[in-house]
Amino acid sequence: MTPGDCHSPATYRVCSNCGEVLNPATNRSRCRACFNEAARARYHKDQQWPGHLRRRYGMTVEDYDALLSAQNNCCAVCGTDDPGKNRFHVDHDHACCPAGGSCGKCVRGLLCGNCNRGIGYLKDDAAIVAKALEYLTAPSRRQSAHTPHFTTADSHEGNDDGPR
Repeated sequence: MTPGDCHSPATYRVCSNCGEVLNPATNRSRCRACFNEAARARYHKDQQWPGHLRRRYGMTVEDYDALLSAQNNCCAVCGTDDPGKNRFHVDHDHACCPAGGSCGKCVRGLLCGNCNRGIGYLKDDAAIVAKALEYLTAPSRRQSAHTPHFTTADSHEGNDDGPR
């Protein structure tokens, strides 16, 4: 066999997930990286999650499912039924318990990834959330400083100065 022979279609296979050329000496259908990623995902989803819920939040999978059902299988803040990357996040009052855990009594609800991160970025502080709401509902500073050329979509009818 010459060095060029190992890349002939009859002697090499590619990863079924990413398409990387596999080592011909192995009998795998996926490359090492894809195999490891799938194994981690299976382990985390199937085996570690119930223990994580119990240790971190003092709840069982049944408690989680009951809470999600009570929220109509939606995020407690925005109402989306899409949790984001994996599952809905367990939100709890960080002031109640030490960092990294919860007593289980301070669980507030289940949030989608975006709402969970948003509340986290706002430091779980209702005053900051209220200021953010005030900021979002206030008129634009730029609009109040400058009079807009067109105030509605219909006000530029008949004006052929550009695209609509």
